Amino acid sequence: MSDSAVENEYYDIVIIGSGLSGTLIAGRLGECGIRTLVVEAGADATDDVDAYHAASIKIPSAPFSPEIYGPGQGLRDPSSEAAGRPVVLSLDRERWRDPRQSYYVQNGPLPFASGYERLVGGTARSWMGIALRMLPSDFRMRERFGQFTDWPIDYETLSPWYDAAEAALSVSGDAAEQTYFGINFSQDYAYPQPPLAPSWFDEEVRRRIDGLQLDGVDVTIRGTPSARRSRGIPGKPACEGSTSCIPLCPSGARFSPLATLRAAQKTGNVTLASGWVASRLDMGDGGLIEKVTLIRSDTSATSDVGNARRQIRARRFIVAANAIESVRLLMMSRGGSNPEAGLANSSGQLGRNLMDHPILVSWGLMPEPVGAYRGPLATSGIEIFRDGAFREKRSAFRIEIGNVGWNFPLGDPDTTTLDFIRGTNNSGLNSGCEALGGAALTRRLANLLSRQFHLSFELEQSPQESNRVTLAQELDGLGLPRPKITYDLCDYTRAGFSHAADISARIHAQLGASDHTDMRSTHPAAIDISPDVEGRPRKVRYFGAGHIGGTFRMGGSGRNSVVDSWQRSWDHRNLYIVGSGSFPTFGTANPSLTLAALCLRTADHVIKECRSERPIRMGDRA
Repeated sequence: MSDSAVENEYYDIVIIGSGLSGTLIAGRLGECGIRTLVVEAGADATDDVDAYHAASIKIPSAPFSPEIYGPGQGLRDPSSEAAGRPVVLSLDRERWRDPRQSYYVQNGPLPFASGYERLVGGTARSWMGIALRMLPSDFRMRERFGQFTDWPIDYETLSPWYDAAEAALSVSGDAAEQTYFGINFSQDYAYPQPPLAPSWFDEEVRRRIDGLQLDGVDVTIRGTPSARRSRGIPGKPACEGSTSCIPLCPSGARFSPLATLRAAQKTGNVTLASGWVASRLDMGDGGLIEKVTLIRSDTSATSDVGNARRQIRARRFIVAANAIESVRLLMMSRGGSNPEAGLANSSGQLGRNLMDHPILVSWGLMPEPVGAYRGPLATSGIEIFRDGAFREKRSAFRIEIGNVGWNFPLGDPDTTTLDFIRGTNNSGLNSGCEALGGAALTRRLANLLSRQFHLSFELEQSPQESNRVTLAQELDGLGLPRPKITYDLCDYTRAGFSHAADISARIHAQLGASDHTDMRSTHPAAIDISPDVEGRPRKVRYFGAGHIGGTFRMGGSGRNSVVDSWQRSWDHRNLYIVGSGSFPTFGTANPSLTLAALCLRTADHVIKECRSERPIRMGDRA
């Protein structure tokens, strides 16, 4: 989009953020002829395969601009970046509290371990594609278990929108297999795509733990619904089973927000403004938001400094910039009932209740090869711990069966390979510090890598007001305050970690595997949990799932929530704040499908409002 195209323009809707939330809404608005501007702080970048191959560490950010490393190969200083982003490499012992290395200004006590992308298409450019529904009980935690709070809507309200979201994302799955813990589907419902085939390791786990009881419940292995095509259609290939599909899906079978956005642009009703950072929303008469101020993130793309700033007016604004950047924008804005607290914050809840799905990863070696590094990253899981009376005392979790060996916890196969070349033992598999080459190296790696597996225990995190996002004194390259994060894990969630570690040990024993899980971690993202059965202390590292939410929770009243069930601000009736930040509780399901269902529901609500008004035409001015 040219600089001149944004000057003095007036739109029906301005959407801030082009990730999964923003693009799904933009797609529906475009179909209905509603004149929409999508603003994205990052670049409209293509997948840079060469950059990914050249990267020394294959993190999700690797193929996308800007470069992770600055001069001298240290991490880029966030104060020099116009549209900064957090990367997991900033979580080591030295960096996580250093604002010159970490985009987040971390206030502790623990590091927040999840990041996101800032580019057209957002973080879902490199997601796993897991598309689970939340459980009915997840919406009723206060009613069922006396914990947290209840949603202002229930599963039955959202069920038809789950159907719509699964259609929009081309989800593969088996409805009969997913009918558990109260999840139900409409009569004769079928997922858009058949389920993905289970991996070799899925079948090996199924064979070895068949009949095992854990906490008095028979263990069941279930396929995991996924937003990737299991069956190709003309012009749209099927999944080819690559475990390197984060960040880049080699076949293009996984859903990407880019496809939805490009289709929306083709309607002629949706315009994309990439490389523009939304720095402030301004309130006008009657509490309505009247304009957004944009700053060019790449000033070299403008002919002069005067062209680097624009103000855009619209009838409605939808903030879809994720659970951290959305809060940051609203707190940088002024004009609400408490000007010092930012917009949409009369409840005082904006930025609070930051949540993730902290992950316990356990890993081991099977006695024989199990097909490690084959298939999508995860195709099956153990779901029996997602619900139960225990949620009165400790958090639930689901167990994801990983197909990528020790890649997740240790960065294999690279780490083990380098150990046996260099004579080091970072993986724990080269205790003799042998340095091998040729056929001997090949044989050793073929034996070890093919027997690797890991399990990911994704835990429900309780919403805590003290876990929050505020504005830091430290600035970015545009002179805007960066997000300040205060984060910890409460006793309820830590008790879930303890139980997950116990269950992990039992599964490893049943599989006949040697357990290599680190129970003495010294990583800054490590927590003390209860001792093992022999009374030995345990300290485990938690990983971030990249599931960021809870910071602008929805509720039934503006006194204790930021948005209503439509994700509309209680304070400003033409402002919507959308995404997983609106979740009052997080449950155990990856949030993307619920986020998509909520946003399609919001889009339907906005479309009905817009249809009662005169549509805006090209050339209209505020």
